[in-house]
Amino acid sequence: RSSGSGGYTRWLVSADLMENTNSQDSAVNHRKAMLIPLRKVRESSPTCTQSGWMNVLLSNFTTLPTSLIVGLSRWLRIEDSRGLYPLKENDMNKYTKIAPNVFIAQCDEEHKKGDIITITTKYGKENEHVIHNLYQKKGEFYYYSITRVDGFDSRERARNKAEKLESYADSAISRSNEYLKKADEGRDFLSLGEPIKVGHHSEKSHRALLNRNWNRLGKSVEESRKAESYRDRISYWDELSDKINLSMPESIDFYRQQLDEAIEYHTGLKNGSIEREHSYSLVYANKRCNELKKKLEMAIALWG
Repeated sequence: RSSGSGGYTRWLVSADLMENTNSQDSAVNHRKAMLIPLRKVRESSPTCTQSGWMNVLLSNFTTLPTSLIVGLSRWLRIEDSRGLYPLKENDMNKYTKIAPNVFIAQCDEEHKKGDIITITTKYGKENEHVIHNLYQKKGEFYYYSITRVDGFDSRERARNKAEKLESYADSAISRSNEYLKKADEGRDFLSLGEPIKVGHHSEKSHRALLNRNWNRLGKSVEESRKAESYRDRISYWDELSDKINLSMPESIDFYRQQLDEAIEYHTGLKNGSIEREHSYSLVYANKRCNELKKKLEMAIALWG
């Protein structure tokens, strides 16, 4: 059953699937197939009633059978009420990863440099971004380099991570010291070195005291190791807090300087002015030059 165009075909297939299933969750699995044609139809404000959806669909897809229109409008009403498919104006704006730590915006509409768009993450959080360059146009989507309006980037994220880990480490040390203090329960009595009197009325309380203190010492050591683990991870994020990558506009100058230094080092290895540490020094130097050239080209395409 098809009415001629690819967009209509997707509508018909999705509607058939939704009419023949009793599971809302099963219908939700097919909503991505309807994203593009639904975006083209739905430019008005959200309508959460079945009759409202039927009017929208009937006015735009007159060739669809009425039975499919009814099933489709019923599903769309359920989706709106459950909040699973809000269909806001910026639903088609999403992040696309093109390189490590580099995300660009995938948009269904053309934008100009300096425009501010809103992108919704897969977790439902909305972030405002400034458009920089058109990186490429593929199919019916436009891909733009973007920066956050609030200035948040990978370096700020690394700093936040380091601060959180520092806080976690301090909390773990605090808990470790607290358990260590609690392990001093009955210290005056235990310092006497009196053995457990088997069969005596004090045997049970004596053993319980030793077990409590032993468990507290174990928890103190465990929290101390947690703190050490957090401290080890802090150094990694501290290094990233000053690192420049392709997701930043200043990466052009950074990689241009890196490439100049790499070319100078490579030339020195070739003419003998720089001593080769091993037989593959020249090969590795040439490889680094090629990698930096690619990064510089990408940086210029993104931010130039």
